[in-house]
Amino acid sequence: MKVKHLRKGKLEVSADTVKELLEKVGESEETVVVRKNKEIVLPDSKILEDDKIKLIPIVSGG
Repeated sequence: MKVKHLRKGKLEVSADTVKELLEKVGESEETVVVRKNKEIVLPDSKILEDDKIKLIPIVSGG
């Protein structure tokens, strides 16, 4: 599936769940928010080949 990562650009990754996807791209649920088909999803969410996935980095600071 095609994944848009706002820091790393476009990636091609194969995964069944959001958690597996995050492991494959070297991220964690603490560093990015995952959006699937324009909705925020949890790590245990299933993903399909035709889903549109976007990884949005979490930014904090003062």
